[in-house]
Amino acid sequence: MAAASTVEQYIGGFPPEVRVLLLRLRETIRQAVPAGVETMVNGMPTVMVEGRPAIVWTASKKRFDIHETAGLPPALERELSEYRDGDVLQFAYRKEVPFEVLGDLAKHLAATPR
Repeated sequence: MAAASTVEQYIGGFPPEVRVLLLRLRETIRQAVPAGVETMVNGMPTVMVEGRPAIVWTASKKRFDIHETAGLPPALERELSEYRDGDVLQFAYRKEVPFEVLGDLAKHLAATPR
């Protein structure tokens, strides 16, 4: 199977129960960062803001990850600390995903040049 060239293809490659969560993540990011431009960069769904990659995420069989999240404000870091693994936030599909907090994260990442 060829690598996905669009975010739609990327999400479409997952089972329906995972697609539901990935579509909700995508919508959460879109609502939080309406000026963001969605694309694929190095095989990863990426939201570009003012020409720079602001939000990069990936998915696997058991979880989705949001990459390059170091340096969050303390309040946001506290809310997301249980998901942290280095510079990546990992969200297992079997646990409830804090989509409201992910909207705040998306706004922060979009507003903060990296």
